[in-house]
Amino acid sequence: MPYQPAVIDMAAQTIIWLLIGLIGIADIIALFAQGLSVDFELEWQAIALIAILLAASRLCRLRSPQAARFTTALAQIFAFGNAGTVFTYVLTAASPFPLADPWFEQADIALGFHWLAWFNWVNHHPAVQIILGLAYNSMAPQAVVLVMILSYINVKRVDEFLTAGILAIIITFPIMYLLPSIGAFAPHGIDAGVQWQADILTLRSHSTSTIRPLAGIVTFPSYHTALGVLYINMARERKWLFYPLLPLNVLLAISVMSQGGHYLVDMLSGAVLALVSLAIARLLLSADRRAMLPRRESRKCRTRATLPDPVGQDAG
Repeated sequence: MPYQPAVIDMAAQTIIWLLIGLIGIADIIALFAQGLSVDFELEWQAIALIAILLAASRLCRLRSPQAARFTTALAQIFAFGNAGTVFTYVLTAASPFPLADPWFEQADIALGFHWLAWFNWVNHHPAVQIILGLAYNSMAPQAVVLVMILSYINVKRVDEFLTAGILAIIITFPIMYLLPSIGAFAPHGIDAGVQWQADILTLRSHSTSTIRPLAGIVTFPSYHTALGVLYINMARERKWLFYPLLPLNVLLAISVMSQGGHYLVDMLSGAVLALVSLAIARLLLSADRRAMLPRRESRKCRTRATLPDPVGQDAG
């Protein structure tokens, strides 16, 4: 595919910021309804970082639209990441439903997968554990590197990734409310020392009124897996990106079970979540771009109408 210069698509920007804004409004309403608050220092750190990135984007816009899109994308990632995580905390506290872990484990068994056997096998193979650990922890670095590269060579993939990523967490909200889960570690008596597990128990017991350092607490579906699929999609048009990222993100998906305490059904549903979110994102972006075309054409016509006629001037 030929090089595509980075041009900021305002239609896509409108959709992305609108979705982030909707999550932010939902946060405010839900926090008030549940009598919860977010640690003040945590809020201002996130707001300051987003503001700095947006200011940097503004400064870069004239000289380098590619750098401007990259810094804006980072601001959007931090914004929806923080807003989305806050809402998952509130939903965890609000959910009146019992933990669905027994159902998920039975679903795994029905598929022929035994989580504890897999976990023990990985732990008895240190090399496998290291490889899966590296793949699992590659989620955030992959996002930064891919967004940076594609901001310069194919900005449409950046817009698609962000829109789909935000939609994925929005679709996850009702699922995790109806089917809360603590993950596979606790039911099998494994103390993994992870913050999110303690956070889920604290929120469900209503023993805190303040949300402090945020961690990903979505267990079903696996958001790690969803992002892995979206990363592969981002790179699909560039062979030099696609071929290394495909095995890396297959490993990332596999790693969520041993490293993140996910069930097999968490991983499978995460892949489906990514595909559904991607399909909706493409529909939204294509529809909004089509809606913008008449306006652009109208502006071009008005611009042409106001330009002086050089032929008429010469004839006079």
